[in-house]
Amino acid sequence: MLATPENVSTFNATAFDTALKFVRISIDATEQYFNMGVEAGREVAGEAAKVTRSTGDVTSIKDLVAIQSKNAEKGVDKVINFSKSLMDVAQQAQKEYAAVIESKVAELNKVFMAGMDQTLKTTIPGADAAIAAFKSTAAASTAAFDNLAKMAKQTANVAEAEIQAATDAVVAKAKAAKAK
Repeated sequence: MLATPENVSTFNATAFDTALKFVRISIDATEQYFNMGVEAGREVAGEAAKVTRSTGDVTSIKDLVAIQSKNAEKGVDKVINFSKSLMDVAQQAQKEYAAVIESKVAELNKVFMAGMDQTLKTTIPGADAAIAAFKSTAAASTAAFDNLAKMAKQTANVAEAEIQAATDAVVAKAKAAKAK
């Protein structure tokens, strides 16, 4: 493929645009993590104040144990919900990264094929059969890549479902333990 100044300029602009998209996704996820952490800190401080006030009014060991048990249960629920929220942010960022990569690979493939087609036609007279074979091989490679991308998405979806099921199981066990 001939590297014309226009091709190089287009490639550089596309690479810069892609890098900016990755930076935006990363900053958005980091901002969400930060905001979640600040909110969790506020909640912990507020809960600590409530616990301190409530334990000050305790008149028996039985009441103290009941308050501590109730607070521990609340804490477990909050940790589970916080962890799930963190995971949701990470999964959303991963989906956004994958979408950018997928679109750029498709775009790059089109540009590459067009450039190869033009180059082969202009440099090798009578190479139509070789061009057709090359295009066929490239199409097969693209299809294989697409299948791998689909399998990766399916695997991610299965993993997400498994993590959700595990989280639900932990919540159910915590609630069952609370009921006892």
